[in-house]
Amino acid sequence: MKTAMIYINQPNISMDRPFDYILEGELEASVAVGQRVMVPFGYSNKPIDGVVASITDCSESTKCDYKLKKVIGIIENYPVLSKEQMKVCYWLQEYYHSFFMDNANAYLPGSINIKTKKDFKSDTMFYVDFKINKVKVYKISSDCDNIPLDEIMKLIPKNAIRQAEVLKYLYEGAKTESELKESCVNFTRHSLNSLIEKKIVEAEHKNDSYVHPAKINEKPSLTLNQEKVLKEHSLSRERVSLLHGVTGSGKTEVYLNMMENVLKQGKTCLYLVPEISLTPQTISRITERFNKKAAVIHSRISEKERMRQYIEIENKDIKIIIGARSAIFSPFKDLGLIIIDEEHENTYKSQNRPRFDTVPLACMLAEEFEAKVVLGSATPSVVSYYRALTGEYRLLELSERINSKKMPKIELVDMREEIKDGNRSFLSRKLYSKIKDRLMKREQTILFLNKRGYYSFVFCRSCGYVIKCKKCDVAMTYHGKSNKMICHYCNYTRQVESICPECKSNKIKFSGSGTERVQKMLEKYFPNARVLRMDTDTMRKKDSVQQTLKMFADNKADILLGTQMVTKGFDFENVTLVGVLLADLTLNFPDFRSSERTFQLLTQVAGRAGRGKKQGDVVIQTYDPENYVINYAKFHDYRGFYDKEIEFRKIHQYPPFAQLLYIGFAGDDENTVKSDCESYYSQIIEEIKSKNNMDLAEDIYPPSPSGITRINNRYRYYILIKTSRIKEFDDIIKKVNCSGDIKKIKSAMIVDVNPNAVF
Repeated sequence: MKTAMIYINQPNISMDRPFDYILEGELEASVAVGQRVMVPFGYSNKPIDGVVASITDCSESTKCDYKLKKVIGIIENYPVLSKEQMKVCYWLQEYYHSFFMDNANAYLPGSINIKTKKDFKSDTMFYVDFKINKVKVYKISSDCDNIPLDEIMKLIPKNAIRQAEVLKYLYEGAKTESELKESCVNFTRHSLNSLIEKKIVEAEHKNDSYVHPAKINEKPSLTLNQEKVLKEHSLSRERVSLLHGVTGSGKTEVYLNMMENVLKQGKTCLYLVPEISLTPQTISRITERFNKKAAVIHSRISEKERMRQYIEIENKDIKIIIGARSAIFSPFKDLGLIIIDEEHENTYKSQNRPRFDTVPLACMLAEEFEAKVVLGSATPSVVSYYRALTGEYRLLELSERINSKKMPKIELVDMREEIKDGNRSFLSRKLYSKIKDRLMKREQTILFLNKRGYYSFVFCRSCGYVIKCKKCDVAMTYHGKSNKMICHYCNYTRQVESICPECKSNKIKFSGSGTERVQKMLEKYFPNARVLRMDTDTMRKKDSVQQTLKMFADNKADILLGTQMVTKGFDFENVTLVGVLLADLTLNFPDFRSSERTFQLLTQVAGRAGRGKKQGDVVIQTYDPENYVINYAKFHDYRGFYDKEIEFRKIHQYPPFAQLLYIGFAGDDENTVKSDCESYYSQIIEEIKSKNNMDLAEDIYPPSPSGITRINNRYRYYILIKTSRIKEFDDIIKKVNCSGDIKKIKSAMIVDVNPNAVF
């Protein structure tokens, strides 16, 4: 007989520990660590699933407790967590205070739908039905496979235009019906069936959903700087390297060469991007370079696609994985390289359970698999650059653009002077004239405004009343298309007020400009210009981002206006002008990283200009042109900005010199939330006293209401710990969470290590 320690699939503080169960009969031999099993739980003995953490033999010296409940059975067809995946689950639990089962569930390729077999003659009682539907693809038939395209064309009528178009695409390689619909303008199902009837085309089933390379591009010659970086990387002993390369310096080509070396060794490459919108461009670059299938993993793919790719990765049939943050939970067995492109982006930090940062997790995996990690950015995070300068990471640098192209010229416009001169438009005279010039030259412009909606807020000119969300403590934003006020935190909507609810006057005024209003004004100022808008409101459909970017890349639009989406690593040859409409928005955000994020946004969006053969110009509109952040961005001076910022971080003991621990509480009743927060704070102080180390108390801030106290009718309070003694506080938090007093906490509680923002 054996006992198994099992984590129950109910992730919460009181349940975040393994429970003992007995294994007997056939289960003794068949149950393994990492396996999903069904167990009875609670007073009602309700069957629930869990993960086996460890198994112990019951010897004479360690007799089993026969009062323990027994494991009911194994859940068949369920992926068994490998030893590496189990280590990740424990590491996340330890490092980020995340629940073990949240970590284990992150490895799930699909939703949990446990079924019970009615036929009890079968040994299997519980199973998960992960059906993998085979994908039908069409290709030139085996009879015509070796015949030139011109000869194949003779087999169809001369006027069969649709059939000819299909044949041209299939001659390049097998395609699904959806790919044919996307590629062939005149595609019809009838034309495809006609080719099948003539036995020129045949269908076959593929049990995969990987991306096929559309074409294979030749490997370009490298610059001396790129060769130097590759040589340094190959010789370095460090697991982690930081590639700091200015925008347009050829970082992607360096990544591809690194991948090539790893693929030759038969190992797997994981290529991470910060946004789903970047995956189509990245997929094209990678698959057109390597004649290999690639898995694509992000939140918008279906469960069937995810499961299909999961199986192929686990079976080592796929060696290239491209994706957003969640792709790091792929079941690779032979990982050789992790590339984290645009490593500075805050999307690599998860805001949902489990809350983790992708970069430290990638470093942990590199140690486990003896792999390497490459972090790349034109504007590295201050923390990563500090680690590179202090020797924890290997620093690799590309300081020039490819072919010695000039960096775009950046000009600052003082909007205060514009107002003095009578210009109250969102466009300065300089930016207006430059847009007009680009339209005449048929060159393209990108405009960046980090504010969506039509008007930023609505207020009463008589009493100053601002229309706020009834569920959140924030001003509502007016959206012109729907003619409604919308809360950007909870999506609550209400009709536009014509009479002030406070003083009953009719002096309601709309103020501020968002991307929706700016688009309307651009169409008014430049009536012949084709304007595209990229923000959360316009990019809701599955393929809207990809379609918008393709239209812009194909020169079917003149101006691309958007929020942070347009600052990412897009490469448009014909973009010669970038305009930042209001550089001060992110600069005044109440967070210690606001300067860093503003510098990164300005530098990144400026880097979209002049990537082709033509010189690029950038106009930054600001009300604070003397600000050091904006001026370092003007001169593309990352090191100057870093030196200034790291001095500030050191004085105030912010990361990398300390770590932040955010302990948040939320609930429907403000008094309860506040009381729970104060109670938890008192428990931490008591633990500190028990350690006889009251110096630790200096690192903890008392309970405080969040900057936005109420979101979606849930009140929020928090405790902030800023410390260089993180291990001591980790132990304290674990003790408090394991104490009996934790059950008195009624509010929802989270622990977030180094959160993106504290407010």
